Amino acid sequence: MRVPTYFALSCFFLASALLSGCSADFGNLANSPMQVTAQVKGVIHGGQQPITGAHVFLFAANPGGYGQPSINLLTTGDGSDPGYGNYFLTDASGSFNFNGDFTCPTGNPVTYILATQGNPGLVAGINNTAISLMAALGPCSSLGSIPFVWMNEVTTVAAAYGFSGYMTDSTHLSSSGTALALTGLTSGAANAGNLANLTTGQAYATTPGSSSSGVTGTVPLTTLNTLANILASCINTSGSTASGSQCATLFSIATADGTATGAMPTETATAMLNLVHHPVASAANIAALYALNTSTSPFNPTLTTAPPTWVIGINYSGGFNFPNYFQPPALAIDAAGNVWAVNYSGNAVTEITVSGAGTSYFSYTGGNISHPGTIAIDSAGNAWVTNSSGNTVTEIMGSGAAATYFTSYGGASSLYPYGFGGGPVTLAIDGTGNVWVVGETAGVTEIIGSGASASYSYYNAGGGSATGIAIDDAGNAWVSNNASGSNSSVTEITVSGTTPSYFNYSGVGIAPTGIAIDAGGNVWVTDQVYSSVTEITGSGASASLTAYSGSGTNWHPTGPAIDGAGNVWVADLGSSVTEITGSGASATYISYSFSGISDANSVAIDGSGNVWLTNTNGNNTVTELLGVATPVVTPITAGSKTTTGKLGVRP
Repeated sequence: MRVPTYFALSCFFLASALLSGCSADFGNLANSPMQVTAQVKGVIHGGQQPITGAHVFLFAANPGGYGQPSINLLTTGDGSDPGYGNYFLTDASGSFNFNGDFTCPTGNPVTYILATQGNPGLVAGINNTAISLMAALGPCSSLGSIPFVWMNEVTTVAAAYGFSGYMTDSTHLSSSGTALALTGLTSGAANAGNLANLTTGQAYATTPGSSSSGVTGTVPLTTLNTLANILASCINTSGSTASGSQCATLFSIATADGTATGAMPTETATAMLNLVHHPVASAANIAALYALNTSTSPFNPTLTTAPPTWVIGINYSGGFNFPNYFQPPALAIDAAGNVWAVNYSGNAVTEITVSGAGTSYFSYTGGNISHPGTIAIDSAGNAWVTNSSGNTVTEIMGSGAAATYFTSYGGASSLYPYGFGGGPVTLAIDGTGNVWVVGETAGVTEIIGSGASASYSYYNAGGGSATGIAIDDAGNAWVSNNASGSNSSVTEITVSGTTPSYFNYSGVGIAPTGIAIDAGGNVWVTDQVYSSVTEITGSGASASLTAYSGSGTNWHPTGPAIDGAGNVWVADLGSSVTEITGSGASATYISYSFSGISDANSVAIDGSGNVWLTNTNGNNTVTELLGVATPVVTPITAGSKTTTGKLGVRP
C-alpha cells in the first residue's frame, strides 16, 4: 500500500520517556460528557512472560482529521506522561485495571489500549523502552462488555492490520470524523477481533461465529503467530538496538516508507504498522525478519518457510458461487461496510456483516433471485441483483429476515426489447438512485425510481457484447463493449434533459471486461484476455488514452476498483492482486499475493481499507485482504452525481 503523506507525522519513543515534548494534543479530552463506571482490566505479556512496570494507556481515535494524535481517555492514573497524559502501571503479574477511570467523549469513538516499556521477565531493573503493544477494543460504549484483555504480540499484530487505514503510528489513530470514517474505524476494530481472541491473546484459526453459520472465515493463524514471534524477539530483550540485535534488525527493515533509507521506528507497535503499510518487501528483508522466528519462539504453530509477502487475509467459503465468466462485479459493499456477494447456483445473495468481535452471515433467497450474476448497492442501502435466469433484476430492500423484495423489473414488463436487451449482464447506480442495467447486446436500460411506479429509458451503447458499466460524478454512464477485436470500445452516454448523446472511445483493448472511474473523472478499463489496462483521461474528441501493461508475464487484470487515494486495484490470474499507483510512464505496480486468491474476477475496496475479491473457476470463495488499501467512500453510488467529489476518495 502506498501510504499517504499524513503517515509521515510520526514521533517516536525516546529511551527514557514516551514522546516527551511531542504534540500537545495528547492528553485528556476536555469535553467528555459521559463518565464510564465499568472496569477494563487485563494483563500485558511479552511472549509468555508478564511485563511489569509497563505504562498502559487507553486511547480513542481522534475525529479531528487524518494524521492527528490519539486521544487519552484516562481521567487519572499511576502517573502522567508529559506527551501522552495519564497511564496505569502493570504490577508484578503484568496486570492492570481501568476501574471506571475513563470517560467516553461525544461521538463514541473507537478505542484501543497501548502498553509501552517495562520489564519483560528479565532481571530486576531492566526497562525495555522498545516495547509497545496494542489491543483494539471497539467503540467506547462497548468497553463495559469486555470482561478481560490479554494483550501481547498477537493482539498487536491484529490491531495493526485492523487499524491500518487510519493509524499512522502507535499513537496516531484518527479520521475525518465523518459517519463513514467512524464506520470504517469500527469495522477495523471488528476485523482485529476476527484475527485474535482478545481474552486469551491467541490467534484464531477461523473467525468467531463460523461454526454456527453456513460460511467459514479461515484466518492465517501461522502467519499471525510468525509475525507475533518477530515482535517478541525484540520485546523479550533489554531493547538493545546495537548492530545485529533483534530490535535493530526489526527496526532497520520495518521503516516508515518501506525503504532502506526510511525513518526507523523505535518501538514494536509502529514497526508492525509499517510492515502492514508496506507488506511487499525484498526476499532478503522478508528472510531476515523470518529468521527472528525461531524454534524457541513463544507462539505456535508458525510458517515453515518465509512467505512471499506480509499480506494477510481471511478466506470466506460456503454460501458462494460465482459465474465463471468475465463479468464483474459479483460483490458490492454498502455504507455500513457489509459485503454482498452473489450465489449463482444457489439462487441467493450472501451478506457478510463484520460487527463486534466476529462476523455474521445472511443468505437472501426471496424475490425470485435466479442465477444472480452481479450486484450493486444504492444510496439507501438497497441491493440490486441481475438474474441470468428470467432476465430480471431484483431489488432487496432492508436486510436480514426483515428484508423485502421487488422483482418486477424486466421479464415480461415493457422493458426494451425483452429482459434488458438479451438479458441483464451487469448494472450500476447513479447518485439519484437510478439503476443502469446493461444487456448482452450493449443496450442499456435506466430504471428511474423503484417499485411499481418505476419508469424506464433505453440507450443503445454500441455494438458487441456489453461487459461493464460505471457512472461518473456528472451522472454520465460509461459502458465497455467487447467485440473481440479492434471494434471493441467504451461508450459514454450523456443525458441532457430527455436527449441522450453518445461518444465511442476505441483503443481500449480487444476484450474489455471491467470499468471504474476515479475521483479525477478518469475511466479505467481492464482487458483480462489480452492483459491490459487502459486509462481514459478527459472526454470526447480531446480525450487521451494511456495503456498499462503490468509488471509480470502472468498479468490478466480484471475488476477494477479505486481506493481512497486514487490507486487502481485489479485482480490477476493466479493468487495476487495488483495496485497501480500514479499514472502514465511513472506508474508503479505492486503485486500483493495471498494463498486464498485464485482466478479472481471482482474487486472491491471497503471503508476500512480492505480489498475484497471473488475467486471463481470452481473455488467460489471470497478473500478479504486486510489493510492493504486506502479506505474509500462506500457504496460506489455514494460518490456519484449528487455528492460530487466523493467518488474514489477517503471517507
